[in-house]
Amino acid sequence: MSPGSRPAPFCPIEHRPKAPLALPWRLAAPSWVWPGSVAENTLRLVPGFSEISVVLFESEPTPAYDPADFPAELTGRGATFHLHLPLDLPWARGTEAVNGVLDRLYTATGALKPWASVLHAPPDDRGLASAAALFKARGLKPRQVLVENTADFDLCDFWCDIKYFDLGACLDLGHLLAYGQERTMGLPGLWKRVRMLHLCAPGENGRHESLARLDRAGRAVLKRMLASLAPGSVIVLELFSPEELFESLEELRARLSEWRMWPCCA
Repeated sequence: MSPGSRPAPFCPIEHRPKAPLALPWRLAAPSWVWPGSVAENTLRLVPGFSEISVVLFESEPTPAYDPADFPAELTGRGATFHLHLPLDLPWARGTEAVNGVLDRLYTATGALKPWASVLHAPPDDRGLASAAALFKARGLKPRQVLVENTADFDLCDFWCDIKYFDLGACLDLGHLLAYGQERTMGLPGLWKRVRMLHLCAPGENGRHESLARLDRAGRAVLKRMLASLAPGSVIVLELFSPEELFESLEELRARLSEWRMWPCCA
């Protein structure tokens, strides 16, 4: 699924959650909700969100990523950060080309001290092995690399390799539903590796839709995911407009209250 070609037009109405949700997980939003920089989005999203997903969806953006776009001052705003690495990493050109892109990205975002990187992994055993070796050489611990289930990368098909390389996992609800990957939920040891959930409803042409658009089956999968997620993990409401982001936040609040999962939401 893709986030859509452009963010929604700027909305003059201030969007704020009623109050930060007191949950056993860190609640995250993308760095691309309003048109503007990571810094501008972060300042609007905290303190309602305690983590920011720095979305770096293109290997060669225009203008280029620059350290000035990711100022160290943001770490003093009470939020932590992780990276969503580009969807178009040049695996076909070899690990040297990929490493060149990663050098630029990690240099640009270094001041934010991202704790993890979400990866759309190359969809073959050899490619996953190369990716694991590449990140290890960069000094990242394997569990800091969170491989995400995508249309081309079903975790079920690579589970033995993921365990062998000791990688972490990011489970995407929208992808799970859109691509018929519900069997992923039964993988042995899955929830020991899942450190992050991406939450949205699947829309047409891969569009991310508000959680309020989930049908009954989708809500049942969401409930199971939340019940299984370890405390301290991260939930990303992966929506790219303020309207859908905050509608999804209220939907999450309502479902947690309905399911009586946490007293703070009752």
